[in-house]
Amino acid sequence: DQVNSMTPLEELHRKRILLQTEYDILTSQHEEDSYLRLRQVLYEHGERAGKLLSYQLKQSATACRIVEIGDNMGNKIIDQMGINNEFKSFYEDLYTSEINDRDRVKDFF
Repeated sequence: DQVNSMTPLEELHRKRILLQTEYDILTSQHEEDSYLRLRQVLYEHGERAGKLLSYQLKQSATACRIVEIGDNMGNKIIDQMGINNEFKSFYEDLYTSEINDRDRVKDFF
């Protein structure tokens, strides 16, 4: 790079590009091999083959968790117990019968 910056020649530039390309190929192959080796080690040396599957399921479960909802008043709820209670009350209200006038019900039937 220093020689090419002082006296830019096309031949030096080509050599530099070739060397850079070769270096990039070697490092990407090394990284790819390291990644595959790591996955194989996790799979083979775990207590069971299911350990890796369990880890992956746990990661996907935490990624799909609901972290915040709003209640009827517009307040934000962020704790898990509050979120669960809000869902429970929402579905209880949704599925409870709202007919309180017995006379209207009798007249209807």
